Amino acid sequence: MIDAPAHEGLVPAPLAWQEAGGEWAGRIAAAADASRVELATRPRPQPRGYYRITAKATGARRFGKVVAAAELQRQWAAQQLSDRAAAAGVPAQRSVGQPLAIGDGYALLMCEWIDGRFATPSRAELAQLGGVVAALHGFLRGEPAAGRAPDPWNPLEALASSGRIPAPVAAAAADLLRRRGEVEEQLATALQPLHNDLHAGNLFFHGDGRVAAVLDWEEALHSAGCPLVDLGWVVERLCFARLGAAEAERLADAFLRAYAAAAPRFPVRPGALLDAIRFRGLYALGLIDRDESADSPAMHRERAKFESLVVASEDWRPALGRLEAIVRG
Repeated sequence: MIDAPAHEGLVPAPLAWQEAGGEWAGRIAAAADASRVELATRPRPQPRGYYRITAKATGARRFGKVVAAAELQRQWAAQQLSDRAAAAGVPAQRSVGQPLAIGDGYALLMCEWIDGRFATPSRAELAQLGGVVAALHGFLRGEPAAGRAPDPWNPLEALASSGRIPAPVAAAAADLLRRRGEVEEQLATALQPLHNDLHAGNLFFHGDGRVAAVLDWEEALHSAGCPLVDLGWVVERLCFARLGAAEAERLADAFLRAYAAAAPRFPVRPGALLDAIRFRGLYALGLIDRDESADSPAMHRERAKFESLVVASEDWRPALGRLEAIVRG
């Protein structure tokens, strides 16, 4: 089952908080020794969701997330990876204590509270982010190899033959499938663990443009590939999907130059950045298309978002060709 995203669309909105009441708020307050428990106004059936928790003893705020027992091992492993990244100097959110059982098969994970905001985006933010992603990749290269993910081509193959996608999306999928060998070779170049979820809602900034935290390390538990994949996330989501072509290229240029100044270069085949961006979007569409539980207004909007990005990416081709040369070894 695919959950609706915490942040819909391409521009994440700050979480809004409301006083949490009822039995679950009482359980969370008791487990966390909290004087106040607030719930994020995001559509999650309680007790699952995000919480702002005020410690009774110190008044310190904590960020809390309630997960089901079936998710706990994976979620805690992702949080421990975030902890190790923070210890290595990567801006990341640290846990506070161990997971706390709150009954009926649910657990509370608590992390430090980070004051910040999402990207504007600005050239200063993207230049800062380039150095951070280089440090993130350096940290991940020292981590154990990521666990094997399911074959990423299966959802794409099923999507291409489904007859349920617009013609330009089907053409993009057919193009990647026709060139599968060279695409696979590029995606395995300079192979290393990746974050693989660097969308705008997972990148938190201080007011002065410094990166406050890279969030949500769950995909990193099983993601490995060419660094170009993570770079493509940022170039697409913070630049071309949100800005006019000239400004998007200017910000992406600042990001990639900062990255290249702090990270090893690697072979990049012409057109590979566009392929990496399209492959990821088509893979996401394939997962949504085959999941019968994804029949909700929120997931329909997600599908439309990914389709629009795949279609728009053709217009980015010339700029992406110029940009990928910055990191080419």
